[in-house]
Amino acid sequence: DRIKLFQVGIDQVDNQKTIQKIEEFIFSKKSHQIVTPDTLAVLRARKDLEYHAILKSADLITPDGAGILWAATTLNHPLPERVTGIDIIHNICQLSAKKGHSLYLLGSYPGVGGEAALNLTKKYPGIKIAG
Repeated sequence: DRIKLFQVGIDQVDNQKTIQKIEEFIFSKKSHQIVTPDTLAVLRARKDLEYHAILKSADLITPDGAGILWAATTLNHPLPERVTGIDIIHNICQLSAKKGHSLYLLGSYPGVGGEAALNLTKKYPGIKIAG
């Protein structure tokens, strides 16, 4: 289920449900978009229609920020917990190492993806990096 905060949808998920959804996405063999808006992102979406459309079209929108949780509770739509982008990455890496799903890393500069892959293979033995 998705609640509305200032015209931005936020999924009512915790970390466990988020990783379950991501695994469903993996098996669907389609691309999916996950966004992790914090308070500033929600406020930006109120003024930036293109950004609002990006958030609205996402397949999974997790509450990444204490301000999001506070606002949801204040508006009588409490959310289970924060689900941050870094938590999602950590959980995806654990899932990859455990179940053999491969990851593709794209860096913003040459060498960034390779460096990230090196760090992740040290932290998550068994992780599969496809590129």
